[in-house]
Amino acid sequence: MNKLNGVDVSGYQPDNVLSLIPFDFAIVKITQGNASSNKNFAGQIKDAQAKGVYGVYHFDSGSTDYKSEVDTFLTEAQKYGIQGDGILFWDWEAKAIDAGVSRLSQIRIYLKEKLGYAAVYLSGSPAKTYAAEIEQWDYVWVAVYTNSTTVNAYNQNAAQSYWPNAVVHQYSPKGRIGNYDGDLDLNLAHLSEDEWREIAAKAKNPERLADTVYTVKKGDTLSGIAGKYGTTWQVLASYNNIKNPDVIRVGDTVKIPAKTQTSLPTVTVKTYTVKKGDTLSGIAGKFGTTWQILKKLNNIPNENKINIGQIIKLP
Repeated sequence: MNKLNGVDVSGYQPDNVLSLIPFDFAIVKITQGNASSNKNFAGQIKDAQAKGVYGVYHFDSGSTDYKSEVDTFLTEAQKYGIQGDGILFWDWEAKAIDAGVSRLSQIRIYLKEKLGYAAVYLSGSPAKTYAAEIEQWDYVWVAVYTNSTTVNAYNQNAAQSYWPNAVVHQYSPKGRIGNYDGDLDLNLAHLSEDEWREIAAKAKNPERLADTVYTVKKGDTLSGIAGKYGTTWQVLASYNNIKNPDVIRVGDTVKIPAKTQTSLPTVTVKTYTVKKGDTLSGIAGKFGTTWQILKKLNNIPNENKINIGQIIKLP
């Protein structure tokens, strides 16, 4: 059976967390209740989408107006071109369970009507308790922890008996992998990459954003253009068949794939003003990146020479 190693992330992790770790898939928190709720979503979803196998989840607040929660979830997902591209999961726990299983049933019906399929996340115990309802969901992501100690590597042998047909098993909340030194939820998907994408593609008539076409101006770099649109130069190079990312010419057009755009057309560019004693590597460390990336993004000829008052663009 095919298996994929992955993580799920939220606002508890930094926006660049997925660039620091190896993963086959990532599931990113996008909304909670009636609002977007992950302050670091833009950076996290950019890296998840660049990988190509990903999902998002909505944390159910248990409100009586469940339709508004579903609509918020789908509206936010649509902004990022996720419907039809990634899997959307409904997170049912805490107050949502207290609100009752009949409410969950109505959510499943409404979600399937709007999206085309229904995928739920929950712990093993309520999955068993409310098995008659959970069986009616198309896909189940179940949390059953195999131990409570720190886990330093993915485990493709992780197993659970609460919901044997789960497509994803969250087996540890204490993963420590790659170059990120915080806790991560580790997951094992019982799917191949193609099977994951097949589920995502079941979304009902997703309305997709159109690609943006950018015309290269004097002084532009591919990494700089990528930064403006919330993506990476690697994604743009691949999408536009650019053989040498260091060579783009004034007047060239660069297509920005719709699924990588974040909250267009308004784009917030993060910057840092150099202070006395700063070094490029020190600035990079503050913002979870590398001096090599900052050097390339800002066209800095000598990484050992930056000036007080200089504006440094951040990825």
